[in-house]
Amino acid sequence: MESITPGARHGLLHSLMRYAGHREANQDLVSEVRNCSECGEITSREVCQACTMKQWLAETA
Repeated sequence: MESITPGARHGLLHSLMRYAGHREANQDLVSEVRNCSECGEITSREVCQACTMKQWLAETA
């Protein structure tokens, strides 16, 4: 991964640390976890963001 995209590990770690800080600061916020109706992956929405983007790309192509 690092050879293809230099800095990818650092970016991922940075994002995870920011997410952890946000999660700790907002413990009272609860979001429903469900599965995407298109691919079955975990999401908080009806259709996950990846499937939403795939649909958008298919429509614009």
